[in-house]
Amino acid sequence: MDISEYTDPKEYPDWRWTRIKGMLKDKVAPTKRDDKYIHRGYRFAKDLAACDGSDTALFSLSMKHRDIGKAIGLHNNRSNRKYYMEALSLCWDADEPTIAKYMGEPQFMVRYYLKLFFDVRDKLDSTGYICSRIMEPALLQSIQDCKDSNVAWKMAGLFGGYDAVLACWENRAISPKTQKHFKQAGMGALLKDFGVGTFLRPLNRFNIELVAEHVMRAAELEIKAKAASGGTTTSEDETTLLNDIMGSMKFFVTDPAKQLPAREPRLFDKVDQSLVSVAVE
Repeated sequence: MDISEYTDPKEYPDWRWTRIKGMLKDKVAPTKRDDKYIHRGYRFAKDLAACDGSDTALFSLSMKHRDIGKAIGLHNNRSNRKYYMEALSLCWDADEPTIAKYMGEPQFMVRYYLKLFFDVRDKLDSTGYICSRIMEPALLQSIQDCKDSNVAWKMAGLFGGYDAVLACWENRAISPKTQKHFKQAGMGALLKDFGVGTFLRPLNRFNIELVAEHVMRAAELEIKAKAASGGTTTSEDETTLLNDIMGSMKFFVTDPAKQLPAREPRLFDKVDQSLVSVAVE
């Protein structure tokens, strides 16, 4: 293997499951250096490989490896249920018993899922790791699978905590703390889009109206946020703010009569007469 292609396998949240699949493929057993989760996952995977797939055999396998079998089954399920588990595991204020209770699953099942497929609990303070290894792949997957809810739930859990995630799922009153989180997140997203667009998107005649609209919306939200926080806004404040925005732009007034022809061109205005004569002959 070329050294330039090497990446540390343990950098990924499902590194244990990758290790188990590699051992099955290479027909090697776990070593003493592998932890108990790898050993138990390997035993389940090996028994599953020897299973004939009948209902009786699958039930027996499920009874033998109850919690780890449920965890692997959840991971393989195509529903959004595993994304519930992952969003909750990103909440700094939700421990394993809390996650298990909400999911209606045994605590050991939750632990097996997190250890085998989503090993991030000890990295929640490392925002760079979470963004690069969790959020970026989720964003790419949302582009392909249109599962935007997965990204939204994870963002809510990572930055808003347990109550913010529940607010995404349940139709209930939102606590003042969670309301403040969503309000700040919305304002931050708008300002970020405006700022990034300002630096990366040069103004031209095609996007000036859209950029101006974004600026006006940002100004309006700033005024509303000031009023909501207990501050007072006057018409003079609004006028000053809008004048500053308008003064930062350059406008060019053109005379439509000089820019547009008096009559729109027609399809047969410039027909080649030689072609017409040939067609008539």
